[in-house]
Amino acid sequence: MGRFAASRRRTRLFAGWGLLFLASYLCGSLKLVPAESETAIRQCRISAESPSLLGPGWHLSPLGLCRLVRYPRSPQRISFDFPDSQSTALNSQEGIGTRVKGSASYRLPADSAMSAYLLLKGRSLHHAVEGLLRGALASEVRLASFARISGAHRVELEASLSRSLGEALRKRGVVLQSLEIHSVRMARRSDEASDREPIPGAKLLLIGLDGADWRIIDPLIRSGKLPTLARLIRKGARARLKSVEPILSPVAWTSAATGFLPSEHGVLDFLVQDRRTGKAVPVTSRHRKVKAIWN
Repeated sequence: MGRFAASRRRTRLFAGWGLLFLASYLCGSLKLVPAESETAIRQCRISAESPSLLGPGWHLSPLGLCRLVRYPRSPQRISFDFPDSQSTALNSQEGIGTRVKGSASYRLPADSAMSAYLLLKGRSLHHAVEGLLRGALASEVRLASFARISGAHRVELEASLSRSLGEALRKRGVVLQSLEIHSVRMARRSDEASDREPIPGAKLLLIGLDGADWRIIDPLIRSGKLPTLARLIRKGARARLKSVEPILSPVAWTSAATGFLPSEHGVLDFLVQDRRTGKAVPVTSRHRKVKAIWN
């Protein structure tokens, strides 16, 4: 009699735990789809049933058997700083390593959710948009000159990237609402130490020759008229440099001395208008908006 009672107690205990587990499983499988903020798609593995778009309200989506993918209806924002650990280097047309910071916002209309789900094969929409943004940006930078996308010219990159990314998103049912490029800079090489110590005893002499194009210098070197410059070239390095626009001496030299583009350092011509007299006067360092390397 005692064994029978103990067996019944165990049976009731197991049944109670089983009912508790079933209740917890059913509660966990009930999913609420908000009326205004989300669009949800359900696909179950236990049947060949096609994905179904769920309306607002409560829905049963058995845990482990069905997958519920939610897409927010409100605009989503992405802040980016490329290249990052998941992307390759961004190189301009000339091969200049480039770093681009910005932000973008996008929206997935409810009537495009199913087509986006099928195209993305259930992957995260945020990751998909980020991947498309990364690819479109790499293509735009690769086709452009660094001078045409940096500084104030970043608006040109912003416009071309908006077109290419907008088209790529539109094919997936996603609407690009806004895109803004905050900055375009030269990327720091990974092997360059930011806190590198000065080399004791090292000296650097920088010689600048205005208008000294290699098409002028090389014939003079070959004729033996520039022996000192020829020796400096033999023991050092030479290269063709890309100038800035407008190609004027005070503009280019100020860019060389500051590391900033004309739109940023503020020197745009040989002459400026004196605020007191209204006359044109030669531009000086007082008209520079940023510090030079010797400051």
